[in-house]
Amino acid sequence: MKRLLLTLVVSLFISTAVKAETFTIVFPTTPDKGGTAYWGNLTLKHLNKKLEKYGHNVVPKYIPGQRGKKAMGEFVKKYSKDPRAMMLANGGNGEAFLIEPIKGFDYRNYAPIGLMNTTIWISSQTSYDPKTMVAKFPSSGGTGFASDMIALGMLTCGPDRSYRVDTFIKCFEERLKIVGGFKSRGERRMAFVNSLLTASRATPQSTMMANKKLFDAGTHGVLFSHGIRTLDGGKRLDPNAPKGAQSFEQVYEKTWGVKPSGDVFEAYDLFQAFRDGFQKTIWISKDSKHREVIQLAFNDMINDPTIKKDLDNKLGKFDWYTGLTVDTFSSSLFQKITKKKIENLVELAQKTFKYKSAKVKPELF
Repeated sequence: MKRLLLTLVVSLFISTAVKAETFTIVFPTTPDKGGTAYWGNLTLKHLNKKLEKYGHNVVPKYIPGQRGKKAMGEFVKKYSKDPRAMMLANGGNGEAFLIEPIKGFDYRNYAPIGLMNTTIWISSQTSYDPKTMVAKFPSSGGTGFASDMIALGMLTCGPDRSYRVDTFIKCFEERLKIVGGFKSRGERRMAFVNSLLTASRATPQSTMMANKKLFDAGTHGVLFSHGIRTLDGGKRLDPNAPKGAQSFEQVYEKTWGVKPSGDVFEAYDLFQAFRDGFQKTIWISKDSKHREVIQLAFNDMINDPTIKKDLDNKLGKFDWYTGLTVDTFSSSLFQKITKKKIENLVELAQKTFKYKSAKVKPELF
């Protein structure tokens, strides 16, 4: 009852003190392309329902290109000082922030409105044996693939060849065949369906929509889920993973008899934390006078049973954070950054997944 009264009082104060506004949220994608657009459009639909009572609404601005980096640059240039503008950041943005120039965008210069704490699944042919077989894995047809390449590389190279970066790079070239040229997610998914790829990756909802028949037939399955990041910077099991599916760390230990460790694993852990922890986040300028009301609406949205049921059914049952919780979560990821991890990530980026623009960014330290 106290919480309800407080919400009503705050809502009344804000609705009378702040004039009606139309907010803008920048999407790093096209309106109908992939998981980012799907998540953003669905979230925006429900968020607008809750913003109405505060007299506001939000409209999307779609800016595709350069694996999401174009949108981040445009946001810095045109929108970052606008208190009514927000940025929807995805997993590819999270990876790029750590190792690539992104035209001045820095998460730490903004305040998080809220996020869905999610993950990525790696699926494979059930006949795939990481110890003995070379895996064919895609390099295109979406964003944020680099964390998946490192994880699959560690799984197939094992502890002796994946502890140090130099030995891992040599093994990676021998044990993984990276297949490019896919113009869309649809092309990549069909290549996996037709067994032209040994393994592929996608969000949980996209995986089940695209591969359920293959899973039911027993020819393909979830090799591992990366797991869910926790508020203290750790990781827990994915509650959405199919029965019997395990985390990357569990599958690695089952395959090799030891837990993953070393420089490559530490670099992967940082990369995956930003790719998945910030995979679906909304940001706004720190001094925006609208942050509080948008967070109130976001909180109303994720606590509405009908809306939450729709989100869970369409996106998976993940934790949603806002307020102090999203601040705590974001800080836990920033604290994982070290110079050594970034230097190792840049070397991996340049020599394995061939990011020509990868470089050590001194501003991160």
